[in-house]
Amino acid sequence: MPKDTSSSIPHHTHGQQPVIPLKRNQACRQCRKRKMKCDAQRPCRGCVRSHGTIVANLVKAGQPFPPVPECTYDGDYDEDGEVHLPPQVAHVGAPGNAIAQNPEASHHHDHHDRTGHGSPHHEDPTHQIRAGVAATTISPRHQHAHHTHGFHSSGLSTSVGSSGAHRSDSLGASVSPVSAFSSGPMPGMEQSPELGQNSVPLFDAMPSGYSTDLPSPEVLLHLVQTFFQCQMFASTLLHRSSFLSRLQLPPSHLQYPSNALLHAICADASLYGVQGGTTGPNGISGFGAMHAGLCMAKALEDASMGKRLLETVQAFIVMSWWQHANARWSELWISTGLTIRYCIPLGLSKSITFDDMFSGAVGGVSGHSTNWKVDTIMQPTTDSTEVELRRRAFWHAYMLDRVQGAATAWPMAIDDLDIGQELPLVQGAFDAGVLPPDVQLQRLSSPGLLTTHALNATDSFILYVKSVMLMSRVSNFNVRLRTRHGHMADLPQSPAFKTLESQIASFRLSFPKKFRDPFANGVDPILLMAHTIPLMATIILQEPHCSPSLECGPSIKCLEATRLVLDAVYRLSSTSFDFSHLTNVFTFFWTVGSKVLMRKYAKVLEADEQAEATLIRNEIEVFR
Repeated sequence: MPKDTSSSIPHHTHGQQPVIPLKRNQACRQCRKRKMKCDAQRPCRGCVRSHGTIVANLVKAGQPFPPVPECTYDGDYDEDGEVHLPPQVAHVGAPGNAIAQNPEASHHHDHHDRTGHGSPHHEDPTHQIRAGVAATTISPRHQHAHHTHGFHSSGLSTSVGSSGAHRSDSLGASVSPVSAFSSGPMPGMEQSPELGQNSVPLFDAMPSGYSTDLPSPEVLLHLVQTFFQCQMFASTLLHRSSFLSRLQLPPSHLQYPSNALLHAICADASLYGVQGGTTGPNGISGFGAMHAGLCMAKALEDASMGKRLLETVQAFIVMSWWQHANARWSELWISTGLTIRYCIPLGLSKSITFDDMFSGAVGGVSGHSTNWKVDTIMQPTTDSTEVELRRRAFWHAYMLDRVQGAATAWPMAIDDLDIGQELPLVQGAFDAGVLPPDVQLQRLSSPGLLTTHALNATDSFILYVKSVMLMSRVSNFNVRLRTRHGHMADLPQSPAFKTLESQIASFRLSFPKKFRDPFANGVDPILLMAHTIPLMATIILQEPHCSPSLECGPSIKCLEATRLVLDAVYRLSSTSFDFSHLTNVFTFFWTVGSKVLMRKYAKVLEADEQAEATLIRNEIEVFR
């Protein structure tokens, strides 16, 4: 008697398809391999469940995963490898993953599944940064270009998950800002002739492990080279030759530069080009803002995981330069404080080498030859280049903090008495990666720090660091004595005030002969900073004590210092030097000088001295 198959077929409600038993070899290859039941859908429910499990595990591990399940049937591929896949049914049930139900989106997902470059927006910790910048800064022209080139140019398709799709819709943009800068010539930067005219689309031959948030490798290299050529402090923070060599390594290599530092460099390098219509409402480059946000996110992630610690500090420093250039003052104040605070537990504020751990020197436990505990997180190193990179990272963080302290009336993040780090080597020794013989590096506590400059341990950058130390003393004097003494009329007669005046004058007179003129051999912008900061220290020290009549000694000294700063501007204007290559700290100097002149200008107008008023007005215009 034949078996009644009607009872074996499950009943189905209205609107559902009946589940019909499959013939042999009618199930998908994956279900047959796993010996599971299959409903012959595309993708089948078994593959959807397996895909959901794979996604959950890969997301926890922080690894990419395919956006759609792998579900293939007999006949999908010919012997020659040609694909014959029918349209897939949009019923993926894996949590957080849904295949788009329109043909165009389905085509994009199929393409990503074959190439293996799909990336889920909803699991990316930096997705909100990218989407937010895309919604506010990418112009319609770039959105059109993005769709023309196709989503494969960026490696970031439309949202894979339903939650990600809703987020994109709410932001008013479904494109990735990375692709808008990667699929064609990068806005804000001129096309380098080295890259050629027919560049390969991004991610068509992308190295394994390369971050999809970064521009294409060719554009990234161009940005790094621009950074070293245009940012005056780039070579004083990073070792240029080794950094460019590391950039040629595979992205998965341990010595490859950190993504946080690369994002910071991209943001800063975007300042030195023609902005190509990708500016936000405040005139800030959307490309730079995006990479600054990605830098912060990835740097904090690295710090929380305890990896790439030195490069995290370097990334914060470069990002602070970008913030200063874009007048993001509140963010800059937070970033500079964060940077110097990071340096302390890393041991960058101390001079620590491998031998110091056991000798009881600075960085070790004093008096213990067999040290059992070290108060720094980073391991010591004997590599001379690594030691110098740590040293320079700290002094850059120190100078950022001191410049912010001079521009405000607020205390600074670390006291000079708590700093034991040595001054850097000269730039030539740093570039060569060698330690000069018989070199004695100075510290903040060294006697004669501001007046003794050994030729084998002195260059423009070291003089600049010393000038910032001098300005730090003036800032601390103003902050601390102002809070302790309510009446300031007698402060100019105090011994501490006289000492600072003497130190400023002695430092200016102690410059070695070869460093006395920043315009002797072209323009040395770092040496110009070293000459300008003592003048700023004079103004900051004397200005609180100027009388309303402006006929007192402090007022005269402020005006003399301002005129010397103005003279440097005249000389700089007479050269062909590009002002955009100057650090934005100069704008602070010129603002302080303009304030002194404007106060004098108002007093001259009250006295109806038109000739002198016209002269001062012209000087103010030069600063402006």
